[in-house]
Amino acid sequence: METEHRDDPPAHEAVDRALSAFREGRRAMARRGGVASVEGIVGAVLRGALPRAGRTGEGWEYQVHGIGYTVTLADGGDVHLDAAPGGGACFRAFDVRQYLESASDAAAPAGLGRLGAELRRRAGRGELTALPGGGFLLPEG
Repeated sequence: METEHRDDPPAHEAVDRALSAFREGRRAMARRGGVASVEGIVGAVLRGALPRAGRTGEGWEYQVHGIGYTVTLADGGDVHLDAAPGGGACFRAFDVRQYLESASDAAAPAGLGRLGAELRRRAGRGELTALPGGGFLLPEG
């Protein structure tokens, strides 16, 4: 029998907040760029169809860089997503921590290890897809 999935409630809740923000940032960039994928956003910048930096329709600042982008949400939190090999948006535990710190999330657990452990627990339960090298795919929704 499986035990309760919230082995570390503060980390579980912090990851929930970060994933919600990551989805919000992805939706804002999809509306701004006219394409849903991170790879499509980067491609639009490389083709000159989208400025490398600017504002989303919500007024949030964004910057496209390398293989991804960063969007600063209204709460001040920085959402960083990269294009995943094979498609999709990916992030690391570091990106979760950076979002929580930049959003001044006082309830977030200290330590990258706890956030990483929570992400791995979710991947083990099939809620996230772990990627080689320590990244995770951002679920649709």
